[in-house]
Amino acid sequence: MRPPLPFSRRRLLSASAALCLVTSNAWADDDATDEDDVVAATGSARIDRLIGPSGFEAMGGDIGHDFAVSSRGDIVFSAGGELLVLHPSRGDAGRVDRVLVNDEQPTSFTLDLDDTMFGIVAGYFGKQDASGRFSRAIPQHGDDGQLAPSSVEGTVYLFGPEDGDYRLYRFLSFGEIQVLLASSVPIVAVADRGGAVFVATETKILRLAQDTPDVLFHVPDDDFGGPIRSLAVSDDGVVFFSTDAMVHVLLASGSISVINNAGGELRWRGGALFVLDPNRQLLLRLTPASKALFTRRGK
Repeated sequence: MRPPLPFSRRRLLSASAALCLVTSNAWADDDATDEDDVVAATGSARIDRLIGPSGFEAMGGDIGHDFAVSSRGDIVFSAGGELLVLHPSRGDAGRVDRVLVNDEQPTSFTLDLDDTMFGIVAGYFGKQDASGRFSRAIPQHGDDGQLAPSSVEGTVYLFGPEDGDYRLYRFLSFGEIQVLLASSVPIVAVADRGGAVFVATETKILRLAQDTPDVLFHVPDDDFGGPIRSLAVSDDGVVFFSTDAMVHVLLASGSISVINNAGGELRWRGGALFVLDPNRQLLLRLTPASKALFTRRGK
């Protein structure tokens, strides 16, 4: 990534556009509701398998690492070389739309709280307009940058390599760009909640508060199931993180697993934790994704 340049207000700060959708197709994911070896590691949890291997194969496979969840619970993801959106909130888990992209496909994308899409396209960070094109607002060094959503209106995060280290930027809707962190090791995930920003590397979880990084968790030396891959935080402050094979919750004394035999990318929205596991070709939804997860049923 290059050092940040001033926003082009004319291009980035235009009126927000909802997701641009084109023709929709129904598909039958025969194994979407079958029992398998994905296990909720706590008795109060429910796991819904929204898409399984046969569904992803029908969409062309080649699942991207990014995905996003809209304010209505629709899930945007990449499969078969194009952006798609699943509508589980409409009671029709078999309905998938293509997202209109009159441009190169983004190498990374996210949605803000107003469901406006931001992406990295052709080496530029920008916002998608109503025609499906992305603005070329801020140049990047290649396509290694990654975007992450925020719980703050009009805010998204960008992180990736730059000049020998790894930078985390926060972009605000009124045009301000903030450098939050310079790291000597790769940043793999970012989330925020309640004024605090949480950052994951492959071995640590940090909390940035008042520009000071505090280490909340360090991967133990024994077999932990691999490096940290993703991070998400609930409205009531529960920190979820994943490896390629499991999903954990951060505790004051360490961590516990809440999903076994599935991992990958995490997003939190509307009381649910969404898990995209490209290796196992699974899209899961965990509820409740809050402190209620640790409340016994009937209490």
